[in-house]
Amino acid sequence: SSATLLNDTAGTLTLGTAGSPADFLIQANSPYLTNRGTATLEPGSTITLQIASNSGGYRFDNSGTFVQDDVDLIYDWAITSGNNGSPRDFINSGTWTLRNASTLAFISSTGWNNFGYGTLSQCSNSGALTVESGSSVAFRGLTNTGTITLGAGAELGTNTFVGGVTLTNGTNGSLVVAGSSAASPARIGFVNSGSGSASISTNGTGAALTVGTGSDAAVLAVQGNHATVANTAGNTLTVEADATLRLDTNTAADGHNFVAHNAQVTNSGQLTLAGQIELNPNHQSTGYYLDNSGLVAITGDAASVERLKNRST
Repeated sequence: SSATLLNDTAGTLTLGTAGSPADFLIQANSPYLTNRGTATLEPGSTITLQIASNSGGYRFDNSGTFVQDDVDLIYDWAITSGNNGSPRDFINSGTWTLRNASTLAFISSTGWNNFGYGTLSQCSNSGALTVESGSSVAFRGLTNTGTITLGAGAELGTNTFVGGVTLTNGTNGSLVVAGSSAASPARIGFVNSGSGSASISTNGTGAALTVGTGSDAAVLAVQGNHATVANTAGNTLTVEADATLRLDTNTAADGHNFVAHNAQVTNSGQLTLAGQIELNPNHQSTGYYLDNSGLVAITGDAASVERLKNRST
């Protein structure tokens, strides 16, 4: 059976009252949360979609306005086996904002570590998704044809999924990193966990990945067993002045450091470099490079591509 909480177009979803957060549980074989209106969520509140069948699905579908301010949205795999099921994702075509350490998280309260097949592998954003001030959104695969804005301490992806994290910037998709820093970078991928790789790629034309605004020292870290950024023909990759695109590999993803983990940027579109690209592999190999078959425009006197010291931690 399935259970859906639907907040329709003219509706307002209220959770908690001023100074009093609330916890809300949707428990079913297939729990769904659909927001077409406006959500008013008291900071400190939690919404949990608890899956009770190994063939069940789950989905957060937002086409309205959904603001999480110190609010957790949790998928809980509350069973001890995995099987096929659909859908298992999130869809945003509205305005979805996460701030002040809010999360969309995937957990298993039963400790089952294989989860359901297809878990969060076909997520999509065609609206406006903003992740800032230490907030995080879990996924394995996310296709973006809208706008994603990442601020300080934002994290996309999760340590849970050893199969890897892939963000695909589709036709006219925009990914912007602003307001982060070396001390609090925006991050996509894994931090020293499992064997999963992290990648940002493009599919279609008109997509743009922009790190920095030209007036901040924004940092985007892509981290995994292998860390890759691929910008294909018809798309743009821009690293603004004082900003940094850093590709970090996980040494802990392998039993020893002599198995190369690659840090690679490939460009067959347009790359504008006014800031820094840093490649941080874990071993001396041919697996770190900037490979260009498109157009590279180097501007200013601070642009650089640097191969960092081998990772050892």
